[in-house]
Amino acid sequence: MERGDAFRRMMYARRKRLGMTQTELGSKIGISQHGISDYECGKTSIPISDAAAIAAVLEFSLDEVTGLKKREGALYPSAEEWEMFAESFTTLDSGTVQREVSVAYWQDSHWCLAVPVTEPKKDSVEVLMLRSDDGETFSGYKCTDWAEARSGYESSDYVTWNEEYVAGTPVIIAD
Repeated sequence: MERGDAFRRMMYARRKRLGMTQTELGSKIGISQHGISDYECGKTSIPISDAAAIAAVLEFSLDEVTGLKKREGALYPSAEEWEMFAESFTTLDSGTVQREVSVAYWQDSHWCLAVPVTEPKKDSVEVLMLRSDDGETFSGYKCTDWAEARSGYESSDYVTWNEEYVAGTPVIIAD
């Protein structure tokens, strides 16, 4: 089963459980009723920014549908879990991903590391967001968009950048 199918099923079920119409959901996230219908039916791919907005409105986590769960005693997801997570990024279908632009910033009581999938020229660019509570190990991650990353670093007092854009083939390496 594809993760997009799992998201669509979760989207439909949660929307129905909340008694929300496609029109109501669409108005909350700025998409037409027809657009929501296309997402639910699988006629249209769901960009990560829309998926994040839909999940927030319908009160579920993207982790629930990506299948990423911390295994008992494991510090990191397995290679298979990372591969499944990487499939959440629709941009990766292009075959290349940038690997040199990133921004780290302090937010509240933790570090955030935002790594955009492609060169971040638009707010809709997909981003892998990593969180570190101690500054040494990652304690969480999510799919988001550049608009959220930009909002975080613009409001932070401490920001550090790596800005050398290089496109390359995405590779998942596991020990």
